[in-house]
Amino acid sequence: NVIADLLKRRSEILRQESNGRYAQIDALVPLAETFDYADRVRSLTQGRASSSLEPHSYKPAPPEVLRKMRDPYS
Repeated sequence: NVIADLLKRRSEILRQESNGRYAQIDALVPLAETFDYADRVRSLTQGRASSSLEPHSYKPAPPEVLRKMRDPYS
């Protein structure tokens, strides 16, 4: 469920590890898609997950995102 949510947020999954009890997912996620993520991931995992965020790089926004910014009602 967590990975599906990350993919909906236009993320790139870099690494996924699990030792049976804990799982760690490293992903690149556009900043605009992270604003409600902490609450969402806690909800998806019934309060058991935590997350951390650090800047990685800057990239141009994809054309579909730019279109939505120009015309938010389309």
